[in-house]
Amino acid sequence: MIGHPWIEQADFSVLKIIQDHLGTRPIVFSRTVGAYADQFNLTGYLEARDSAQDNDKPPVPNDSIQLVPQLDS
Repeated sequence: MIGHPWIEQADFSVLKIIQDHLGTRPIVFSRTVGAYADQFNLTGYLEARDSAQDNDKPPVPNDSIQLVPQLDS
C-alpha cells in the first residue's frame, strides 16, 4: 500500500474484514507482517499479546476458534 497510488486487492480485503467485524471480534495482526498495521494508521489501536507459540496449552474450540480436522493433532 505504501509507495503506490492505489490499493492492492490484499489490502482491500484486510480493510473489508476490519469494516465487517469492527466491534464484534478482535482483529489480529501477526508480528511477522512487520509494520503492516501501521500502513493503515492503526498503531494506536494495537495491543501486544503473547504469541500462540508461547502458549503451553492447546487451543480450546469456541465461537472464535474452530479446529480444522486436517490440522488437529
